[in-house]
Amino acid sequence: MKFSRRKMFVMLSFSFSVWLSILDAQAQKNSDHYIFGSANLGDALFGTAGVTNFRIGYGHAWENLALEGQVQGQIFYTNPIWADADVAANGGLVIPSLSIKYIFGQKGNRVRFNLGAGIDYIAITGGIDIKADFFDTDIELFNEQGSSGVPWGHLMTGIDFALTDTTDLYLEARTYLFFTEGNMGLRYRF
Repeated sequence: MKFSRRKMFVMLSFSFSVWLSILDAQAQKNSDHYIFGSANLGDALFGTAGVTNFRIGYGHAWENLALEGQVQGQIFYTNPIWADADVAANGGLVIPSLSIKYIFGQKGNRVRFNLGAGIDYIAITGGIDIKADFFDTDIELFNEQGSSGVPWGHLMTGIDFALTDTTDLYLEARTYLFFTEGNMGLRYRF
């Protein structure tokens, strides 16, 4: 069954909204809503191509539990310096995600660690072609042209540093099985 990106995003958003709406009213009074975001204006990907990465999301946190919905975008481009590039890219990814995480420590602590997991829908747009040189033999690792998508999952860990009563700096690492990425960004609670 093939889902369009719009349908998958609507399904994730609807699931997120339903989950929040069935929570106990008292639990909602003792919780925080927040928005978060980050941007990474790319570096080398496999040494031959670059990536620009951005994320924006909304979350709901209780004492030791948080639920987050986010949209992440990655734009890939071939680095023109490399004539014999192993990575040719002209497109990117759009990744809506829904994550749940356990937050260690007490609410109000200046530093808190977390562990979590989530579901994603990785939508590929444009073209990405990744090859590896294995004992002088080119091996095609990934070649996707046009638009397609796949449901996926991730594991995550992170650390939050409270800057003010309403603003945190966060560091986060996510693994998507084949690759791991790190993010640093700001979170604003309201």
